[in-house]
Amino acid sequence: MRDGKCGLTIALGLAISERRKQKGLTQAQLAGLLGIGQVSLSQMENGIIAPKLSRLQDIADALSCTVADLFRPAPADASQKAAVMADMIQALPERFQDMFLSMIESAVNSLRDEGKKHT
Repeated sequence: MRDGKCGLTIALGLAISERRKQKGLTQAQLAGLLGIGQVSLSQMENGIIAPKLSRLQDIADALSCTVADLFRPAPADASQKAAVMADMIQALPERFQDMFLSMIESAVNSLRDEGKKHT
């Protein structure tokens, strides 16, 4: 423990923060869903305080993940990131899903072309 912070509390806070951002939620929005203050959520995300055990399921539900997911790093490789994107668009109407895919395809092509210019 350093500076009064536990490594597990810090890791949990980072996981909550990453998953919140992946869901496109602000701290205020997630705090509202959880029925807690934004300051409390900020302290959790910064590893200053740990959420109560009874609150973990509420956090997981709000972030569309399992409690176990909160103790794992956010997706890092391409297949994990693709799975996160798939989860994000599943709730969208089909026309928005198609729009999302078109935007991703355009962005990937642009980035690929940009990368070729610098190699």
